[in-house]
Amino acid sequence: MEKVVVSAPGKIILAGEHAVVYGQPAIVVAIDRRLSVTVKPGESKKKYTGLVKFTLNLLQGPTLKDQIPNRVGPYGLAIDIESQLPIGSGLGSSAALATALVWALKPQSVIEEKNKLVKIIEDYQHGKSSGVDQTIIREGGFLRFQKGEFKTIKLPIKQAILINSGKPKELTGEMVKQVARGNFVQEFKQIGQLVDRWQPELIKENEKLLEKIGVVGIKAKKMIRQIESIGGMAKVC
Repeated sequence: MEKVVVSAPGKIILAGEHAVVYGQPAIVVAIDRRLSVTVKPGESKKKYTGLVKFTLNLLQGPTLKDQIPNRVGPYGLAIDIESQLPIGSGLGSSAALATALVWALKPQSVIEEKNKLVKIIEDYQHGKSSGVDQTIIREGGFLRFQKGEFKTIKLPIKQAILINSGKPKELTGEMVKQVARGNFVQEFKQIGQLVDRWQPELIKENEKLLEKIGVVGIKAKKMIRQIESIGGMAKVC
């Protein structure tokens, strides 16, 4: 096995987050912050992991277990990960990692099989995933996504600033489970309607709906109110 390097971008959901898990449309864009995975043959029999107390049962499943050893020789794999995507920031770090790993470990597989593996990993990480993250990370650009279907779109955005408000107390998977425990059918429909008439001016309305379903932290709310007080618009991503 020769060294393989795969790079994947992060993403921002401009409209439709959380609602997209329940079949509503979303608008999503790839960003110029990336994660790269380098896979190469191991140089010794020594085992090492930099991820303390990290286990992924999926690696024990037949899909990867039966195929990887035949390609890497007696010393296994060395996997290096470099990322510009803060963990837990909503920028798609888990989907970028899953995508880069699958593409690096199974380069000869058809895209449908790769997509299926990434979806399994994302479901394992988040409990339930819509597929929007792995789709935009694979395709790039601006997309409208709904129920596994997507199309490229153009948006009237002249300028936007991405602010890192820090790592939230809840991870994406925990937030998805929290939303699932509520009854937000009407709010999800309203968010979906915003997507199909999306303009920058609707960002504020989208943010209010996200606050209503309880996925915006106190710190983020304060920052958003400050931006609104000087005539701007902002929402969590």
